[in-house]
Amino acid sequence: MSDFDQAIRFSPELVEAYFNRGNTYLRLGQAEQAIQDFDQAIRLQPEHAEAYINRGMVYLNLGQVEQAIQDFDEAIRLSPELVEAYMNRGNAYLNLGQVERAIQDFDEAVRLNPEFVEAYVSRGMAYRSLGQYERAIQDFDEAIRLNPEFAQAYSRRGMAYLNLGQVERAIQDFL
Repeated sequence: MSDFDQAIRFSPELVEAYFNRGNTYLRLGQAEQAIQDFDQAIRLQPEHAEAYINRGMVYLNLGQVEQAIQDFDEAIRLSPELVEAYMNRGNAYLNLGQVERAIQDFDEAVRLNPEFVEAYVSRGMAYRSLGQYERAIQDFDEAIRLNPEFAQAYSRRGMAYLNLGQVERAIQDFL
């Protein structure tokens, strides 16, 4: 943190110093400081899509979902290929109960990066919340195919199997 502080003292226009210090604050759970640094990075470089994504994550963590979605929207407008923006916006829509919109964003994340395991798991959770258990299982299967050690995919698939009354298959996933 002191290195970022010093870099900013020497070069107060250094966007990446604010961005990286904001990321550090984000990881430390210091939301206000993170927002201030992302705000400054955006003031200095308004087209910094990643700063919008990360500030949106802070807002999402604070429960300010609409503000988070605005930041994810801006990141997508600036860089439509940023998978993380779609993924995070999809999760924000899930928080609002807008499952179909979330699925659209997870679809786009998968289209942009067909090996993004978390997108399959998140989309599977969205399908499961709609009672579309077979579709959910398909996504969990794909996540497991891509990363056979991703425990969350097994757990989520096991819950979908339970929803279908397939207890033995669920038990296998939980083991």
